[in-house]
Amino acid sequence: MIEHKIQDQRIAQEEIAKQRAEIERIRQDILRPLPTLNLGGILVVVLIVVVLVWSNRGVDASPAEFVQGVPTLINFVVKLFPVEFEYLDGSERAISWSNLGGRPVERVEKAERRARASEEEIANLADGQTLHYVLRLTGGDDASVITPEEAANYNKEEVHTLRAYIAEPGYTIVLDEWDESVLMVEEGKRAINAVPFGDNERVDSNRYVVQKNEIVIGYPIILDSVVETVQMAIIGTVATILLSIPLALLAARNVSPHPAIYQITRLILNMLRTIPPLIWALIMVSAVGLGPFAGVLALVIGSIGYNAHLFADSFEQIDPNQVAAVRATGANAIQVFNFAVLPQAFPLLASYSLITFEGNIRASTILGLVGAGGIGFIIQKYTALYQFNRLMGAVVFLMLVVTIIDRASNQLRKWII
Repeated sequence: MIEHKIQDQRIAQEEIAKQRAEIERIRQDILRPLPTLNLGGILVVVLIVVVLVWSNRGVDASPAEFVQGVPTLINFVVKLFPVEFEYLDGSERAISWSNLGGRPVERVEKAERRARASEEEIANLADGQTLHYVLRLTGGDDASVITPEEAANYNKEEVHTLRAYIAEPGYTIVLDEWDESVLMVEEGKRAINAVPFGDNERVDSNRYVVQKNEIVIGYPIILDSVVETVQMAIIGTVATILLSIPLALLAARNVSPHPAIYQITRLILNMLRTIPPLIWALIMVSAVGLGPFAGVLALVIGSIGYNAHLFADSFEQIDPNQVAAVRATGANAIQVFNFAVLPQAFPLLASYSLITFEGNIRASTILGLVGAGGIGFIIQKYTALYQFNRLMGAVVFLMLVVTIIDRASNQLRKWII
């Protein structure tokens, strides 16, 4: 009897020792910075490296080229600031700290660009006309406006170009502060972006001349495009949801009426997902013409493939026991869907619908580039005209809208889920 107890104690001690050893092994594994590689792990690492090397050769990635392009990238970013907005004509007002009420302000006509004067025009100067020269030195970055007396005494070996320009009475020749184009402005003024302004003035939004302590506010034109983008996303998302639900029921393995229908529906959804919304936008623009309606159609067809696929996955995750219980009561297919399938899948359906809506907001921006309405059309215009400051203004509005929608979506998800 005593021997059996001693043997049981020894076995218990050995079991405790094994457990402690196992716990220590687990602790060491947890504390180990890198996992232990076996043959399978080594093969996986080798495969990943091979795929990365192959992919890098395909894209020809070069960190050195990126470093060389950083100055150009920085220069582009600098051109985006200060942020500017294009205002609706008649809504602009100049506001100062001393006069919060402001005053109406209108865009200023651009200064006249001057062509180089010919020798005949120089020889036949009219009364009041003045002759100016634009000098650019060899190896110099900046040009300068000089008088005829200064032009007569220049060193020809140091001059790259010297060109003559004639100003009308009361005007003078200046170089634009933005691109050094030759302009004729009123005496005592200079110009930027071809807009003349005085010493105590500045140019706001590339169009308005105001006092230095004033800013221009008004109704931003981009706001209408932002609203149109949101409207497109709302209609496109609602239509996508309504069309996705029946397709998802056919594409869900557990509720599809037949395996053949399941496979065919999945194939159709895969085909829809392979074509980007931008291509659908081009097709719809050719079908219904330019405008937001083409964008809505492109959003619906472009996102229904993803949305229906996600809805089908949601239906496949429901508890089949609840479906069987409702069917046991004699409910028909519609009643089973309403009381067993939809209540279980609704939180996921709502979450995926909100994600689709956010995606459609971003997609609407791209669709406008091909004439399908929305903020993308304005962005394309600003990009084509190199109006990078206004481009940044459009991006700021878009970021604001996306942020508001994201916060609202998060709150809706919390309420639903």
